Amino acid sequence: MLWDFYNEVGRRFALGSSSMLTPYFGITVAHAEIDGFTEKDPFGTGAALRVASSDADSVATALGLRYNGSFGAFKPQVAVAWEHEFEDTFRRICPSSRRLRAPTSRRSAPIWMRISSWSRLAGPMR
Repeated sequence: MLWDFYNEVGRRFALGSSSMLTPYFGITVAHAEIDGFTEKDPFGTGAALRVASSDADSVATALGLRYNGSFGAFKPQVAVAWEHEFEDTFRRICPSSRRLRAPTSRRSAPIWMRISSWSRLAGPMR
């Protein structure tokens, strides 16, 4: 299950007749739950991976600047923002297998949630 909310407020400033600059403040609130699972082991090798269920919460703010232009059919938009996460910034992932009887790895993964026109729950393993 994943739910999220994103909203922002800003003020547009015209830069001539074809461009705008918008300083903005945004906030994201999100929650994700992942069900645990166990891989099938049809040959009885004991190497089936088990992953426990987990959840993550996110409350993040963004302070940024957006540029919009309009040059005929070319309409660029560029945004830069500083984003700060207030909730779960790291998640412990503990997969294990029946054969080893112990976790095979323990990794902390940063959880970044930035929701605007799409949803994303990602982060490189560290």
